[in-house]
Amino acid sequence: MTAGTFDGSTVPSFQISRIDSRGVYHFEVVIGCRTETYADYTTLSAKAGQTINAGACANATKTYEGYTSVQSKGGTCGTLVLNGVTYTNCYIQSLSAAEVSQSNLGVWEFTISFVKDTTL
Repeated sequence: MTAGTFDGSTVPSFQISRIDSRGVYHFEVVIGCRTETYADYTTLSAKAGQTINAGACANATKTYEGYTSVQSKGGTCGTLVLNGVTYTNCYIQSLSAAEVSQSNLGVWEFTISFVKDTTL
């Protein structure tokens, strides 16, 4: 798998461990990442915030039944590109700590998940 991008930053993916896409209503993806450059992790970490996604939501003018609404405190809304497919209005939902796993070469591994706000 080739590396993807989020908001212009590299997502050094080696495995998509879960992808849940239900048309225009819902999109979530969990990606295993591996990099020799710790800055790849810290750059993504700076774009993460406290993110909550909810199912159906409504506002004064429109009801979004079945759609996913994402509220993020301090998180970046950006475009996620994976294998040449573009997903707009995405947020980092979770980001594990980066750690060197059984490597003498300083290869950092972490897991990142994204969710798409389908009400936008």
